[in-house]
Amino acid sequence: FRQAALKVQSVWRGYRARSKFGPHIKEKRQNRKIERLDRKVKKLTRVVKQLQQALVEEQRYRQTQDHALRYLWDQVKMLTRNHNAASAGQNAVEQPVVEQQVERKVTSASEGGDEQSESERSASGGNAVWNQH
Repeated sequence: FRQAALKVQSVWRGYRARSKFGPHIKEKRQNRKIERLDRKVKKLTRVVKQLQQALVEEQRYRQTQDHALRYLWDQVKMLTRNHNAASAGQNAVEQPVVEQQVERKVTSASEGGDEQSESERSASGGNAVWNQH
């Protein structure tokens, strides 16, 4: 009988406490829940900002790499073109170019000029690409 009386008392006290403080307790619980959610939102906002910054940095890095790669590829293409043109030009017109150079130098020396002709510049400036960079 004693245990039953204790049980009735505990149920009654619990009921009265919930009735009296119920709205207050519910409000506190709701506030704690809102605070937890607010902290989670703030944390997720920080994470999103960090990820956005990392993305921007990655995009800049990739853009720089892409630009450098394009520049290097253009240089390789230009050097290959110049090499192929020089190889083809040397085999096809090597002899006439030398004769023209000698002839122009003789003419230039007899006129007293020190100017270099276009063919002399192209023959001596076969490495013009190297001189530019």
